[in-house]
Amino acid sequence: AADVLLTKVSTMVAEAMILGRPSICVLLDHDMRWAIYKDSVDYAFTIEELNQKLGAMTNARYYSVWVSALRKRQEAYMKAHLPRPQIECNKFVVQELVATLNTERA
Repeated sequence: AADVLLTKVSTMVAEAMILGRPSICVLLDHDMRWAIYKDSVDYAFTIEELNQKLGAMTNARYYSVWVSALRKRQEAYMKAHLPRPQIECNKFVVQELVATLNTERA
């Protein structure tokens, strides 16, 4: 378990959603093809932005409000994309990446 998951893109994000844990996807290359989790996660595009987000989390009230707001977005995302929490997370990520890449090529 983790208080916050940091990754670029990973099946662990879907798993964190199921467990009600927040995630920050770090896209230092600004490549939005990796933003497959839409607004169910927070994104950081620079080290400074990541540091700012992490620093803000040292305030317990901010952290609580942030997690609560993100949880609502996660629930909406899961309802739309993970109707069965038992979905194979690896399969989901592969499907989303393929769909994104196919859309770009069209």
